[in-house]
Amino acid sequence: MQELNRQMMALPELRELEEIIRFGTGPAAVSGVSVVHRAMLGAALRQETKRPLAVLCADEQEARRMAADLAALTGEECVTLFAREWQLRDRVSASHSFEQERLDALCRMAFGRTGIVVATVDGMMQRTLPPTALRDAVLTLRLGEEHDLRALAERLTAAGYVRCEQVEGAGQFAVRGGILDVYSPMSAPVRVEFFDTEIDAMGEFDVATQRRTKNLEELTVLPAAEVLPFAAEGGRDAMLARMEHAAAQLAKKETTEKTAAAIRADMDRLREGLPLGGMDRYLAAAYPTAVCAADYLPEGSIVLVCEGSRVMERAKGCAFEWGEDLKILLEEGVLAGQFASLAVELEDLTRRLRGSFPLLLCDSLPTSRYLAPPRAMLSINARQLPSYGGSLETAAADMEHYLAAGSGVLVLCGNETRAKNFHRLLEERGVKLILVFCTGALHGLHSNVPMLEPNQLLRAMAPLLTQKPRILTLTPSETQVQQCERRWKEAQPDFEFTTFPASPYLGDPFTEELVSRINAVEDADLVIMDCLGFSAAMRDRLQARINKNILLPRSLLFRVACELLGI
Repeated sequence: MQELNRQMMALPELRELEEIIRFGTGPAAVSGVSVVHRAMLGAALRQETKRPLAVLCADEQEARRMAADLAALTGEECVTLFAREWQLRDRVSASHSFEQERLDALCRMAFGRTGIVVATVDGMMQRTLPPTALRDAVLTLRLGEEHDLRALAERLTAAGYVRCEQVEGAGQFAVRGGILDVYSPMSAPVRVEFFDTEIDAMGEFDVATQRRTKNLEELTVLPAAEVLPFAAEGGRDAMLARMEHAAAQLAKKETTEKTAAAIRADMDRLREGLPLGGMDRYLAAAYPTAVCAADYLPEGSIVLVCEGSRVMERAKGCAFEWGEDLKILLEEGVLAGQFASLAVELEDLTRRLRGSFPLLLCDSLPTSRYLAPPRAMLSINARQLPSYGGSLETAAADMEHYLAAGSGVLVLCGNETRAKNFHRLLEERGVKLILVFCTGALHGLHSNVPMLEPNQLLRAMAPLLTQKPRILTLTPSETQVQQCERRWKEAQPDFEFTTFPASPYLGDPFTEELVSRINAVEDADLVIMDCLGFSAAMRDRLQARINKNILLPRSLLFRVACELLGI
């Protein structure tokens, strides 16, 4: 898929978008892109710019499809962020599963553990705790650490966990002697065993059988709720002071005396550390400064808005529904008017996004309704091809049509067998040259027309370019280092090989440490970038910092192809 993304970035429209992002001349309105084209556009920009990507969708169905498309196109895990139902009534036993899924997504964003976020507009608008508060609320336990078990139990209660006799679901914990069972959201339940105050053992266990299933050396415990009094702005006492201020105002009117009494009763329970259901009704008391998921986006993120008119309609509908629900609670005296702000307005969300991030407004058709006024407008002539239903002949005929019209064609096959079958079919139709876009060794692929394999070209060229006994190679992953060295040694037994991991797909691969390690190898004067993901720009950046020659497979492949085709 990396090659597809690279070919996408060769389009003039995407190069222009990349410049708009780089120089901050957006927002940019992009028309002519359907659902799958928006995913392709986002994946290509993510790979080219190495910036985090956030996609804003109108509803969950569209967001889930977008996340699946982006995961397939980038090979990265995508975090999805959706709205949740607020817990506003005093029900301690209410389900918090949606809230905990949302907390997991926010934690990943807060700690920078994801490069792609796909969110619904209502999920982005809902208020939450500040990123710093969430990071502080996350608890990490490691083998051998010293912890007071009573203090841990108090910390878990403050983080929204419910103490019980036996753990059965997420957001619960139990203490028995020197054993702590805790069920953190979005993970398996874990049993932590103490020897005095030292963590002696940790392991996941099965809730039904209570048997350990996997040993652990480290446990990350997420908070179980978004409204946490100990993480409130100014601390728990400041939150209680804001609640008392609201109660004092409400007590002045006979019609709201009931609400004031309920607030003060809740304050007593919070002071005593007792569980309190419906904590969302005090979200604004805990965090008076409005924070939403947009505040969790990393600096420099690209924000892609899918069908702005649908996003705006969805936001308008959600705001109306939320307003009607809150009106009922206000009339019943369940919610105080001072704390009735549970989401930011769409205009506020738009200001946050537009003021901090490059904004791409993507629509299928040209429109006059935009989430933010665009400063640049582009139209992309993108077509969604019909499914070929397994017919390679139809695919080949369409490919010939597009080639005759002057278009380039990149073919992606679902598996190696299908690629070989399509390869044979193209041969029969008179294809002149076949290029393989992989530096790995391919087996069982034969052709009756010239077929250029980077693997073969590199191994033929490398010995001619050095007089030293050692050759250095770069491979995308640490897990491929030994395999790469073994493959090269088998092909060139007269040389020694040293391989360094450097991914062309995630940020700048050429760290100071890598450059120093390359320059420190004195018995080598050639570096081979053993992956087609490395670009000429990457080669030039590395060349300026090392004292060795570099062989780039992409350039070698296309130069030989151009020579054969007389281009």
